[in-house]
Amino acid sequence: MAVPPRILVGDAGRHTRAMISEVLRTAGFRDLIQAASQADLVQLVDQHRPKIIVMAADFPGLSGLTFAKQIRHGFNFVPRETSIILTTDAPTRSFLEASRTVGVDEVVAVPFTMLLWHLVDDSTPEALATAIADCIVFGIPLHRRRLATIRL
Repeated sequence: MAVPPRILVGDAGRHTRAMISEVLRTAGFRDLIQAASQADLVQLVDQHRPKIIVMAADFPGLSGLTFAKQIRHGFNFVPRETSIILTTDAPTRSFLEASRTVGVDEVVAVPFTMLLWHLVDDSTPEALATAIADCIVFGIPLHRRRLATIRL
């Protein structure tokens, strides 16, 4: 029996999914699964219960904010402590505030130009890997550790 994947990467763009997955594999993360559609995302989250979900904020048919809110409210008994990292190409102040309100742990601007909520000052793909490593090492949702440090 296979070990359930730890990280789910959800994005409608095949190249974006591949790029994020490659960044994570390069950083040493091996337990990865990918979702290309809303149906895949919901099914894979329900089936595999990943510890971390990295998904596009504008996922077709299911916004990242809506899905994060559903998980935080007990969607299909998915653990509420599942870490949620949204990727976006429009990190506006209102989006960041909404993300924090619904319980998103991290927001990453793509293409990888900056990591908005992370405490490191790195602006490379490695910063994403660092954020995910923190989720695994600390074993708790990042927003619970960082609420006091978020500056919008």
